[in-house]
Amino acid sequence: MIKKSLFILSVLILFFSCSFRDFEKKLIPEKESGIAKDIAEAFRQNDFDYIYQNAHPDLLPHLTKESFEEIQKNIPEEKVKSIEVAGSRTNVINGHWTGNFTFEYEFENNKWMLCIVGLDNINEHYYITDLFIQNIPESLLVTNRFTFQNKGFKHYFFFIMMILMTAFSITTLVFCIKTPMKTKKRKVLWCIFVLVGFITFRLNWTTGAWDVVPVSLLLFSAGFLKSGTYAQWIMKFAIPVGAITFWIIKIIKSHIKSHHKEEDPSSVQTES
Repeated sequence: MIKKSLFILSVLILFFSCSFRDFEKKLIPEKESGIAKDIAEAFRQNDFDYIYQNAHPDLLPHLTKESFEEIQKNIPEEKVKSIEVAGSRTNVINGHWTGNFTFEYEFENNKWMLCIVGLDNINEHYYITDLFIQNIPESLLVTNRFTFQNKGFKHYFFFIMMILMTAFSITTLVFCIKTPMKTKKRKVLWCIFVLVGFITFRLNWTTGAWDVVPVSLLLFSAGFLKSGTYAQWIMKFAIPVGAITFWIIKIIKSHIKSHHKEEDPSSVQTES
């Protein structure tokens, strides 16, 4: 049963990952990402003048010819095979646009690089606020993929807990719906309480790092999160306080009811 559940949940995660990728591409601003890509390419091709002319005033003191050439040493010399937008974040506050784009470069000879470009729109001109590169051993799609390969106890524990918490919450919801209550409003409130988990435990599937969010609510007491196609999977489960409370009260009431029956002489049949 557990193996089957693991397989089904794995398929669902992979399906939503593929669907989300198509949806995500539509959200990336074409104009700004194109400008950021041109900047990344100018940076890779050692066009210092272009970068300097478009740098934000706050960045200029840190942008020298020497520092620029030092960074250039880390850029692979091989031919570029592909450039993909691995991350996109934009903000508009009081009409002021800022953005951050991450590009994943694939070079020949299986070499990979990330280039991060920050932009600030000032009077319809996009200035560079951040420029950073990082060599990586493989594509982020591979590094951050959902897999059980080389995963340890924490990963299996979180995955199984997600399944158990979800199953427990749904099962309890069914019993809650079937349980007679004084008013419909009370039943609705109980159903909501049963479906929500408190105190969330989170696991980064790629790094194995985990933490606890004491003040939090989680529907079905379990879930997973991926902020982008190239981003890391975050697995979550919470304590199903509502579902646990429901069963405790139900057991207590059942025990009290059976106890009263034992004490009530009229409920006892005389033997002939």
